[in-house]
Amino acid sequence: MAKVASKQQKSPEALEKFLRNHPVPVVLGPGGKRFLIDHHHLCCALWKKGIKKCYAGTVCDYSELSPEQFWVAMARRNYLWGYKPDGTPIDLQKLAKQLPSTVEGLVDDPYRSLAALVRKAGGYQKSSKPFSEFVWANYLRSRVPMVLTAVPDVQAYVHHGISHAMNQEAAVMPGYSPLEAASTEQLDLLSDVGRTDLQDD
Repeated sequence: MAKVASKQQKSPEALEKFLRNHPVPVVLGPGGKRFLIDHHHLCCALWKKGIKKCYAGTVCDYSELSPEQFWVAMARRNYLWGYKPDGTPIDLQKLAKQLPSTVEGLVDDPYRSLAALVRKAGGYQKSSKPFSEFVWANYLRSRVPMVLTAVPDVQAYVHHGISHAMNQEAAVMPGYSPLEAASTEQLDLLSDVGRTDLQDD
């Protein structure tokens, strides 16, 4: 994550302020164990930079529940994404057993990154729906075959992703915005695709 690197290079104080302003949301599970439910990319970026601590905010306390009750509660609150990194569904109990104990064990989904880039390029609008970019990742997975070898490939895939995201077929997707209804900001972003390097936040 570029922001982590830039704040770290600027000064320890700048990074500290950034982390204080971006606490990661966690749920307290059985025994008081913390479960991360968002900002996974931020935590991965911190881990790769050798930063093993950050600020967290508790959104739910399920510490008194049994493990079985806990996972059911997590699913009901949409705090779980019940799919493998390749987009195939996974059983709730199997998911609980396969979750890594640290962010180091997280597996990257390139289509999640593509979905984020398509959104940043104006292909669709940010949505408050839980896991909206993961939903878009699964949508694009069968429509934009990817074999990444260079940055120009990424730009081409983003172009293809935008065309699918703005197609009428995607009307049921979170944040869908057809070209004729695109905001001025979206149109400005779309016009910039291909003229600037696409970077993660």
